[in-house]
Amino acid sequence: MSDNQAGDLTGVSLSKLSTESKIETLELFYNKFNGTNIIVFINHLKNLSQLRTLDLSWNNLGSNKEFVKSLGAMIESNSQLNHLDISTNNLSYQDCQLLNT
Repeated sequence: MSDNQAGDLTGVSLSKLSTESKIETLELFYNKFNGTNIIVFINHLKNLSQLRTLDLSWNNLGSNKEFVKSLGAMIESNSQLNHLDISTNNLSYQDCQLLNT
């Protein structure tokens, strides 16, 4: 589902995927996600107990404190997650510090 430039509208639609608990890999890079809908989606990912790989690179997600907090909570609750790519999202040093708390 990568490189669709889906934008803000798809974040809520993708939250329906999180009911499929056998998903191990989600590659959602270069979709220009932003806004509150991606936060809704990230919050739903907490239910994916088998998620091992998540690629959200190239989505312009930086400078959104709510997203960063939601991502941190998702990381904490998904013990199987062993690869997370959030590169090229304009995350600031402060955003990265929030992920670390």
